[in-house]
Amino acid sequence: MAYLFGGSTLAIGIPYRYITEDILTYLDKASIKLEPRVNRRHFIKGRNPSCIIRLVNSTMLPDLVEDGLIDLAILPSVDFKESQTFAVPLVELNMPVARLMLGISKSLPLVPLKSLPITCVLTRTPRLTKEFLERNKLKWKMKVVRGLTESLASIYGKHYAVVEYVRSGETMAANGLVPIVNVAYSSVLVVAHPKKVNSRQIVRLKKQLLLLSRNPKKHGVN
Repeated sequence: MAYLFGGSTLAIGIPYRYITEDILTYLDKASIKLEPRVNRRHFIKGRNPSCIIRLVNSTMLPDLVEDGLIDLAILPSVDFKESQTFAVPLVELNMPVARLMLGISKSLPLVPLKSLPITCVLTRTPRLTKEFLERNKLKWKMKVVRGLTESLASIYGKHYAVVEYVRSGETMAANGLVPIVNVAYSSVLVVAHPKKVNSRQIVRLKKQLLLLSRNPKKHGVN
């Protein structure tokens, strides 16, 4: 089977924010050895010549799999649900993951959602954000953006909220925001194009990741 980059090279896409280090640990334990020094703006070439890692915005990963530009993606399940792609979930990894949360300006009072003076919410996940707004009967406008929503919120002003992944909260805090409520819970999924799920390399990797995910502490993952 031909893979991207020619020959039998397996192209794996992973998000460049939030859960990157955890995923790299999983891949390392799954015998995909990575070089200790990498340029995070480019590809990561493993010591195993049959694999290459591509760091991508997590919301783009499902489309890259669907279009055949990468063979496999490891990403938060909320991004997979948001995309409504026909990529096939292979494995759910047992690892900590960033939560998708609503963040507001630190200058605003901590009051019930309906009482917040918010006029618009910036988001990279419009479908899940819309569901959240409807579920909480909020009449805020929604603006779909690309890139770092936290930094944009500081430009738009305190009447703009954001929906973004939160791991430690440091990025929101650096932009004058505080996360106040979960928008969606997420796990970490490994997905592949339906025509590639039975390839020898992906089947082998799936088995290794399943083994690690069932007992991560035993294998030194977590």
